[in-house]
Amino acid sequence: MVLHSIITYLLHTLKTNFLLSAYLSNKPMAEIVLSAIAKEIIEWLASAAVQEVGLLRCVKHELSGLEDTISTIKAVLLDAEEKQNHNHQIKNWLKRLEDVVFDADDLMDELNTEAAVLQQRRMLGSEMTKQVCTFFSTSNQLAFQHKLGHKIKGINKRLAVIRDDRQFHLDERHEESRVVTGMREDTHSYVPEEEVIGRDKDKMAIMKFLLDENIEENLAVISIVGIGGLGKTALAQLVYNDETVQKNFDLRMWVCVSNDFNVRLLVEKILKFATDKDLKNMEMEQLRMELQKEIKVKRYLLVLDDVWNENDGLWLSLKMLLSNCAKASRIVVTTRSARVSEIMSTSEPYILEGLDKDKSWSLFEKMAFKHGHEASNSNIVEIGKQIVKKYGGIPLAIRTIGRMLYFKNSETEWLSFLEMEFSRVPQNDILPTLKLSYDNLPSHLKQCFASCHLFPKDYEINVEMLINVWMALGFVKQSDSTKSLFDTGREYFMDLLWRSFFQEHHEDEFLNTKCKMHDLMHDLATQVGGIKCISLQPKRKTNFDKSTRHVSFNFHLDSSQQIPTTLSQAKRIRTILLLGQSSSTVQGGRDQSVCDVLVSSFMLVRILDLHNLGIKVVPNSIGKLRHLRYLDLSQNEDIKALPDSITTLYNLQTLKLSKCRQLQELPRDMKNLVNLVNLEITKCNSLTHMPSGLDQLTNLQTLTAFVLKSEGTGSSLSRHSDSAEVGQLRDLMQLNNLRGEMVIRNLGNEKDAKSANLMGKRLLHSLCLTWKRDVDYEATIKGLQPHPNLKLLYLRNYEGVRFSSWFPSLTNLVCLKIKNCRKCQYLPPLTQFHSLKQLHLMELDSLEYISEEPFMPSTTILPSLESLMMRYLPNVKGWWREEVVDENSSSINNHYISHSFPRLSELLIGDCPKMTFLPLSPNIVRMGVENNTWKPFQQAMQNIPALKEASSSGSSLIPFSNLSDLRLHGVDDLKSLPEWLKNFTSLREFAVVKCRNLKCLSPGVQHLASTLQDLCIKGCHQLDMSNAADEFTWLALNSSLCSLQLIDLPQLETLPIGLLHVKSLQQLRVIACESLTEIPEWISNFKSLHTLEFVKCYNLRSLPQGLHQLTSLQKLTIIDCPVLYERCQRERGEDWPKVAHVPELILRLTVSPKPHTSSSGCNRGILNKFRISRFCSKGMP
Repeated sequence: MVLHSIITYLLHTLKTNFLLSAYLSNKPMAEIVLSAIAKEIIEWLASAAVQEVGLLRCVKHELSGLEDTISTIKAVLLDAEEKQNHNHQIKNWLKRLEDVVFDADDLMDELNTEAAVLQQRRMLGSEMTKQVCTFFSTSNQLAFQHKLGHKIKGINKRLAVIRDDRQFHLDERHEESRVVTGMREDTHSYVPEEEVIGRDKDKMAIMKFLLDENIEENLAVISIVGIGGLGKTALAQLVYNDETVQKNFDLRMWVCVSNDFNVRLLVEKILKFATDKDLKNMEMEQLRMELQKEIKVKRYLLVLDDVWNENDGLWLSLKMLLSNCAKASRIVVTTRSARVSEIMSTSEPYILEGLDKDKSWSLFEKMAFKHGHEASNSNIVEIGKQIVKKYGGIPLAIRTIGRMLYFKNSETEWLSFLEMEFSRVPQNDILPTLKLSYDNLPSHLKQCFASCHLFPKDYEINVEMLINVWMALGFVKQSDSTKSLFDTGREYFMDLLWRSFFQEHHEDEFLNTKCKMHDLMHDLATQVGGIKCISLQPKRKTNFDKSTRHVSFNFHLDSSQQIPTTLSQAKRIRTILLLGQSSSTVQGGRDQSVCDVLVSSFMLVRILDLHNLGIKVVPNSIGKLRHLRYLDLSQNEDIKALPDSITTLYNLQTLKLSKCRQLQELPRDMKNLVNLVNLEITKCNSLTHMPSGLDQLTNLQTLTAFVLKSEGTGSSLSRHSDSAEVGQLRDLMQLNNLRGEMVIRNLGNEKDAKSANLMGKRLLHSLCLTWKRDVDYEATIKGLQPHPNLKLLYLRNYEGVRFSSWFPSLTNLVCLKIKNCRKCQYLPPLTQFHSLKQLHLMELDSLEYISEEPFMPSTTILPSLESLMMRYLPNVKGWWREEVVDENSSSINNHYISHSFPRLSELLIGDCPKMTFLPLSPNIVRMGVENNTWKPFQQAMQNIPALKEASSSGSSLIPFSNLSDLRLHGVDDLKSLPEWLKNFTSLREFAVVKCRNLKCLSPGVQHLASTLQDLCIKGCHQLDMSNAADEFTWLALNSSLCSLQLIDLPQLETLPIGLLHVKSLQQLRVIACESLTEIPEWISNFKSLHTLEFVKCYNLRSLPQGLHQLTSLQKLTIIDCPVLYERCQRERGEDWPKVAHVPELILRLTVSPKPHTSSSGCNRGILNKFRISRFCSKGMP
């Protein structure tokens, strides 16, 4: 964290809060400077309202002195920050100054809070209340005046000592004159080809661009982008020196740009390379003319190495001079910034990745071992591979560590490097290289990046959470009044992402944005964060001091005994994050003291994470944390109510209560939290209503649920006796900055549903509407039209016959889920939803047809649909009402149906007994059939031969040709596996579960694709696999099948004889097969078997002798097999010699030996295999 930005933030915080006050002048925020802090305070305190009580009348002198002291220090602050790396005196001086500035910031925050609360109460109260509040705030004003005056005096005195105790010279500097020192040395164009390992593919990709004659521009530019140390320059050197490239270009030039993108200087460098002349004394026009002479008729290649410039105007000025050239000229740019690439490139940037595992090891071997004397010690090789893995394919890091280990031979020395953080490795080159990226950041981004040290390595960071943390710490500054603070924070994040400080940026299935940091970037954050940011690791001692401001617990915290006693010394803690909490919920009553200790120990905390601590009662003292901005109480299921004191946390921006499942109500005065931005109450299913007044929270951007009070329901703890104190739909009217997701529960006979103004909430991407019973459904839904930007819509318990006419306006809809709408007879026209990717229809009792529109063979119905789930649709017959198909007919042309869903990849159909059609697509990858008849599938498969014959494009357009995962569950009319399984040529996973009439696997098993890797057969009680004639039916799987699960098969007495041919098997699980008595000796054929499991096989008497021949077996599990349990006991069991060689042997007997159907294995449910159920259910009840 940079001291300059801390102090600037101090001023910014003051000014931001002052602008909310009617007491202040209308001075533009951009004109704020640090030296004005005291002046602004004096002006504010001199206002008439404050003078009414004579607040701080006696400390004007101290404030004036504070202004002078801070002005003097601020003038030399930038110079001090840049010189501290080379001068310990300056570094210590800055550290002392930083401590005082933090204290001053806390003091100003306290002052702002006090003033803002006073103002709020004056505005809300009666005349008498105003008079009382003028004298009484959180404390008597006289006492507050004395306390504040004493603190200001102390800070002023400490600052004066620091100002006067400067035994070194510092220059006065301003932000605009700042320069980055310590840039890398100039690069050159040559590298020995044998020194660059693993970049052949990358080299060919760049050369393909350089030699592409189809590019129309005279001058085309490509950027090589990646973090420092990846080898961007080395790749450019490889390409530059390639013989083919040399022959293709008349002129080749190499310029190392670095941080100084001076157009004149760059032209001089280019000309010097091209002409070997020094042209420094020429005018710019002369330089332009000389440049034209060289490039106008010559096809040239120019490498601009190590570019940092993000000013597009400077680049355009240079490009203009370089564009008047011969056709097919090329520029290659190397940069760490995606933004630079965006500005300069004419084509897609080339994102350089780290080396893969094998290439990384080859480079490491070259650097760490003498040629011809590669390591023979297997332990050293294993340690070396772990070291290589740790540094994520970064060539510079691998080279650096390899060179260091070259002269170290003992395992101990190698192991110490493995266990050491890279930031502590002596004399390494990589962190200084990466630190150049950090040094080039503006100060506000430096503190944002340094705070990321709190997250453990390889942690998947929730980007929204990260931005809210930055906001809570005051790192995000609102420079544009038209943008929200969160949007500004997102720009900060994108700036860091473009500069390669983050990686693996993606959206998960719940539309949460996630990212990670490369381990080396994390090491850099550790280095620059220093003692101020502490990441607590399990069983590792950590030292704190008074400078520590931010702490994260990277292990599951469930006892106050786990909190280091030395942490109490760091009284100025601002951040406490619990990043290691288990994902499973902790039950209440385990250790309430964790919450109590954290709340009572750190009065200056701004971010307090208390999630999943098993809290039952939130202490009332939490209201004393006046600086708090971010409070996470989520996943504490036993919290029933929050203390009213929470509503006094004036500065609170984020309140997270999701999964507080017993929370019955929110405090009545929630409207007092006027700075609240995020209120997360997802899955607070016991919440009976919202408090009134939420419409006053005009800063609110996240409100994940709005619960309307239902008649006859209420909280046993209710503090809202008056209906006027209960929130209404109209409270949502003005909250048009809401974004993300929102659930509205208990919709009923609201007189004016339009008052929710959902149409005005253009940033809302996910909406769930749920109704209570016996209301006017169609009238209510009519007024709840959302904005067309909506992406996810979930309707539940809606019992109207039709849906509203506004449905077709949702043209951006990506996911539609309709559940438990039992009277619904007509769905909205789906052909309007060109962007729809996922459709989930469930519990629609009255629906007969999906579409009321006429069947059009040439029409693509849902061109973007990828996942389709239809469950519990007892009366659905077909997709189109006009196209009726009886049991014995296939009049719908399956070729046309296939083209209606061109991108469909996931299909689940369950409990649809009357269904006579099957949505087809050649792109279906996963399919599940649950509690459904087999007839629609038989009909579809009967037409495949005709489709094959008619298809001119081969098998790629045949339905199911790409199917890789098939799950059949409860298909009662399935008696044998059909022969047409041979059409599933891409099948990798196949499960047959609870098909109670399935009697044999023939003839289908011998036609299963040779690609099948995972087979699960469960709960098929009539299945008999003992027929010796079936021995060769398994031959098709002899080289592909890796995993076999046989679960709850009463007919199974021994393993199917055909399995002896399946020598590829790696995992075998036999569970709840009561009749199983023996394992055949030919199990010794399974030379690749590494996992073997027997569970609840009560009659299994012994293990075969051949078991000891399974040398690859790593894990043997025997649970609730009483005889085997005794026979496999260590040393004394009869079968012990057969299992003694297995590294991991698990033997266990439960209390009750009674057989029952196991819930293990593939019975986790078909829905678990389908992303749609998770995607559409985020935050939904």
